[in-house]
Amino acid sequence: HDAVARVMESLAADETDGIAAQLAYQFEKAEVGEKALGYYELAASQAIASCSLVEAATHLTRALNLCRSRLEEMRIKHKLAKLELMIGNIQDGIALYESAGSIAKEEKAEELITILAGQASALARANELEVANTIANNAKCKAREAGNEAGLLSALETLSDIAGKRGQAEAALAYQEKAMVLAERLGNENLLATCLRGHGWRLKEVGRYEDALTVLERSLAIQKAGTPNYSLLAVTHNALADTYISTEDYGEARKNMVLAVEYWQRFDRSADVAVGLGNLANLANREGLFEEALDYARQAYDVDLISLGEGHPDLAFSLTCIGESLIGMREFDGAIEPLQTAFALRTTHETPAGNIAWSGWLLGRALVDSNTDPAAGIQHVEAARAVFASMGAAAESELHDVDNWLSARLDPE
Repeated sequence: HDAVARVMESLAADETDGIAAQLAYQFEKAEVGEKALGYYELAASQAIASCSLVEAATHLTRALNLCRSRLEEMRIKHKLAKLELMIGNIQDGIALYESAGSIAKEEKAEELITILAGQASALARANELEVANTIANNAKCKAREAGNEAGLLSALETLSDIAGKRGQAEAALAYQEKAMVLAERLGNENLLATCLRGHGWRLKEVGRYEDALTVLERSLAIQKAGTPNYSLLAVTHNALADTYISTEDYGEARKNMVLAVEYWQRFDRSADVAVGLGNLANLANREGLFEEALDYARQAYDVDLISLGEGHPDLAFSLTCIGESLIGMREFDGAIEPLQTAFALRTTHETPAGNIAWSGWLLGRALVDSNTDPAAGIQHVEAARAVFASMGAAAESELHDVDNWLSARLDPE
C-alpha cells in the first residue's frame, strides 16, 4: 500500500486533488497516518466542492480516527460539525461543536472563538435560544479581549441570527451592521459576500426593501467574480426572492427562488432544500397557484421533519403554507389541523410575533370560513391584525390581506 500510494503521488505531481480519496485510503492501509489524514481532509474539500456532502462526511470521519493530537481532533471535529449542519443532522453537529469547544478550551486554542460562535449558531437552529445567546456573547467577549476581528465577526453574525429568531428585527440589524464594519475592514471577499447576504436579510426584515435589494445584489456580484459557493449563492437568491415577495414583484421572486432551490438541490443532501421549497410554496400561494403551493409545502414539511424532528417550531412554516394552500382551494376544514399545529408550535416556543400572527390569522380565517368556531376565529384574526399593524412596512402586505378579508365579511357584495 505504501509503495502504491507513493507511486500514485509521484505520478500525480501537483494534481493530487483528483485522487485524494484513493491516496488517503492507500496511506491509511500503509499506516502512514499523517499522509492519510491530510489526504482525507483534501478529499473532503473536493467532495464539498462537488456538492457531495455525505461523501465529505465519510472522509472526515475517517480522518478523525487518524488524529495524532488533540488539536488535530479539534480541527477535524469543527469541520465535521459544520458539515453535519449542512446535511441536517443538527444534534450531531451540536455534539461535535461541544466536543471541539472542550478541546479548544483545554488547549487554549485560538480557534475557540469561532467554534463557540458555530456552536451557538447550531443551538439556535435547534431553537435552544437562551443557551445559544449565552455562548455567542461569550464568544464576542473573548474575541474583543483577544483582538480577534474574524472571531468577533462570527460572534456578531450569530447574535444577529439569534435576535432574528426571537423576532427582535432591529437588534438583529444592529448586530449585523457591526459585523459589516468588520467585514469591510478585513477585506476578505468571501467573508464580505456572506456578511452582505446577512445584512440584506436583516434590512428586509425591518421593511427596508430597496436597501435590501441593493446589498444583496452586491453580495451576488462578489460571489459571481469568484469560485462558486453554491450554498451561499442559494441563501442569497433565497433572500432576494423573499424580498421581492415582500414588494409583490412575484416574477423576480420566482426567478430567484428557482435558482435558490436549484443550487441547494445540487448537494446530495441539504436540509436547506426545505427552506427553498417552503418559500416556493409561499410564493405560489401569493400568486394564487394553490395546488402547486400545496405540493411544495408538503415536500418542505417532509424534508424538515427528517432534520428537525417532531415538535420543532420551524415546522410551522411549511404547515402554515399547507393551511394557506387549502384555504385558497376552499378546503377550510382541512386547513384547520395544520394551522392549529403551526400556531401551537409558534406560541409554545420563542418565535417572532409576526410569524405567530401569520399562522393565527390564517387559523382564524379557517375557523370562520368553515363555520367551525367563528367567534374564536375572529379573535385570532383581530389579534393577528394588531400585531401586523404594529410592524409597519415589514407587514404591510399581510395587513392589507387581513383588512380585505374583514371588509368582505362586513360587505359581502
